[in-house]
Amino acid sequence: MVDKNRKATLTIDGRSWDLPMRSPTVGPDVIDIRKLYGEADVFTYDPGFTSTASCASTITYIDGDAGELLYRGYPIEQLAERSHFLEVCFLLLYGDLPNAAQLEDFENLTISNEFQELTGIARIHDWGSYVFPVEFFDLQCRKPWFGDEQDAHMSYVQRLVKAGRADELA
Repeated sequence: MVDKNRKATLTIDGRSWDLPMRSPTVGPDVIDIRKLYGEADVFTYDPGFTSTASCASTITYIDGDAGELLYRGYPIEQLAERSHFLEVCFLLLYGDLPNAAQLEDFENLTISNEFQELTGIARIHDWGSYVFPVEFFDLQCRKPWFGDEQDAHMSYVQRLVKAGRADELA
């Protein structure tokens, strides 16, 4: 989150630039240098990528030096020991671990689509070398959550696969 009241000032050869500060949920504050090159005509240099935040994420926090990996604030060790796959899926999608009722609903949603998914996966063998597996599995994995609403966002390849016309990809 950008703190409008906090800025870092960079001075080079008597010229100064005010750079916005960001305060993450976890970890040290960062200086937003996105406009530095455009305004000051300089780059930063961090060859080990040890002092650079590469992105903003509400899902993952990584601190390699401390050996920390968090998903939505939960240590990966805790998730691996105490949660199963669908609980972690729910966490990543909705931001927190499910309670018993939420988990049951989510499992039922997933299971109700499982037969359709397995049928779709079995059909891939009928298409031979014409189908792109990554596109196919991407489409199949989205169905439980998006159904046909995703049609507007599908690629050309996904539309052909869905329509059973994968042979046109050859």
